[in-house]
Amino acid sequence: ADLALYAAKGGGRGRFHFFSEELHKAAEDRRQIETDLRDALACGEMELVYQPIVCAEENLVKGVESLIRWNHPRRGPVSPAVFIPIAEDANLIAPLGEWILRKACEDAVSWPGKIRVAVNVSPIQFANEGFPEIVMSALAHSGLSPDRLELEITEGVFLSESAETDAMFARLKGIGVRLALDDFGTGYSSLSYLKTAPFDKIKIDQSFVRQATLPGSRNRAIIAAIVALAEALGMETTAEGIESLDQLDLVQNLRVSHIQGYIYSKGVPCATLSEKLECGDWVIEPSGPARQRSTRQSMYRKVGAIFGGQHQSVLVRNLSETGALIEGLPNLALDTLIIIDFGGGELAFARIRRIGARQHGVEFEAPLVSDGSGSFCVNHRVTPYALASLGLPDGGYPAETSALNVVPGASIEQIGARLGLSRIAGGATEGGGLGIVGSMAAISLVDRNRLGDRQLTRADVDRLLDAANASQNPQLGPFVSLLVHTGVRQRELIEARWSYFDLERGIWNVPDARTGKSRTVKLSREATEIIRGLPKWDDCEFLIANPKTKRAYGSFASSWETARRRAGLPYVEIDELRLTSPSPKRG
Repeated sequence: ADLALYAAKGGGRGRFHFFSEELHKAAEDRRQIETDLRDALACGEMELVYQPIVCAEENLVKGVESLIRWNHPRRGPVSPAVFIPIAEDANLIAPLGEWILRKACEDAVSWPGKIRVAVNVSPIQFANEGFPEIVMSALAHSGLSPDRLELEITEGVFLSESAETDAMFARLKGIGVRLALDDFGTGYSSLSYLKTAPFDKIKIDQSFVRQATLPGSRNRAIIAAIVALAEALGMETTAEGIESLDQLDLVQNLRVSHIQGYIYSKGVPCATLSEKLECGDWVIEPSGPARQRSTRQSMYRKVGAIFGGQHQSVLVRNLSETGALIEGLPNLALDTLIIIDFGGGELAFARIRRIGARQHGVEFEAPLVSDGSGSFCVNHRVTPYALASLGLPDGGYPAETSALNVVPGASIEQIGARLGLSRIAGGATEGGGLGIVGSMAAISLVDRNRLGDRQLTRADVDRLLDAANASQNPQLGPFVSLLVHTGVRQRELIEARWSYFDLERGIWNVPDARTGKSRTVKLSREATEIIRGLPKWDDCEFLIANPKTKRAYGSFASSWETARRRAGLPYVEIDELRLTSPSPKRG
């Protein structure tokens, strides 16, 4: 009952929730992680890596941020997003934070030069009256100069603005360390504390950077305001999570002083950092994709397309906020304006930006938004009355593939006007709102010949299964067979653990990493037998494991590439197998 209660609260309150075994398993798994976490430091399972913080003008490394990593002996790498919240709930964050502080100071002393090291401080650590003494002890034992240590503090410490908070800041500054305000704008977000809190730097959270280059985003203005505020207060700025060259150009043009992200480097071990600094200053040339890639979903979904006064059924292969990959369009020219009908009154203007073999890449004139369940939708729906006036089905695209006449001879702009759709032109909407036409960075097209009916036949599936079973990778055969027999995604099968399965009942509980919940997949007799035949090692919990490392595979991409070419089907993506059915020969 207690687990069901907290599941209802976690789901948004105002609802009921029944107990299920998945809740019990999640609680047991969390309890086990907590138990293992208590011994992780003593067993030497924790390590620190350091991500460079680079001067925006010179590409010169000015400091690094310490990032903790947990190498679990059975689970493998455990994400900090998983174990840090557990450490906070279990009162383990204080000893863990102290270890990070001491280890970072010890490592920093060994580096050539005088770059700074940044250490994250949790609100729980900050509230400890003895925290300044811990900082002084770490500095004294390591011999690190105080001005080389930067403490990153989140806005959560200001939830109780008091004399104690001000006194803590004064004591820390008295030691001589630097203070950085981390994740600015995502928490408490009151500017009053900036009047007295002696910060040296403001860190701009990556959530602002991530969407800043997308059409219609206001994040650029927010970043500019943060930089102006920091400059007025005499503080430096660091933009986190920079991954593409257009993001880099954006933050540089907005005068952000420091940059951190994959565009320069991921976190590196202490030994690697020492090697980089041996020759003096470490200059890193930015390297990454030209443009920010929107979150993209692979799918196989029927939608409608309106062009030339007709409405025709087409297929969406990939979908992102800014564009989609469409199959089934005729030979339309580049830059042709069309309307995509997602069904239920969701229509959006789009332009042809790429042309491939039987595929078109389209760019939406206005970006889609999250639908709250992991996919995307349009901002405004068209009323059923407007759809009916043009003879369009109010439930969505037509089931048949034959085209429907919408308004013969009418331009796409005229049809859009009849539907009440607004256009973005010249950087502004007709209603006067801001609009920035984006790029098709999220769409990657590959010329390839498709089957005429765009579906895998049973013979195709048999050839793919035979090629997979003949692969030099012994796990590819059962992996591909399970994709066909279960209909799950490749990543779900790669991450599957033996504990997820109840083979006696023929059930697989597939967890959702985003929500923490799980769904139940009913296993067929054939799928159950395949799983029973898989090798199982005592020191490995993963269902499909690398026989050499006894750990989960990161990907089957290279093995699958060979197998699909051997089967004469070089275009088939591995996740398409879940959309097929096994042939009678296979059961």
